[in-house]
Amino acid sequence: MSTFTVHQPPPKPGETTSTPGRFLFLRDGFHFWAFVLAPFWLLRYQLWVGFAVYLAGSAVIVVVLSVVRAPLAVQLLAGGVADRLRGGD
Repeated sequence: MSTFTVHQPPPKPGETTSTPGRFLFLRDGFHFWAFVLAPFWLLRYQLWVGFAVYLAGSAVIVVVLSVVRAPLAVQLLAGGVADRLRGGD
């Protein structure tokens, strides 16, 4: 069963409450295409601030990886086996 969030806009001048036709219903949950193609999904829905944050975050990650000189594959491997390296289950 799908769940939705309801967003009520502020009333227009001269209104006491917003017209129900202006309410926005958004499906709550995981969006596969946003996960797979994040920058294109952000641009598709004109989420400019989110796109800027995505680009800035990506740039920071690239700079940090180049400064540390550790390939991403090694970091993923370390993250996957970190508990076992420390002696955990």
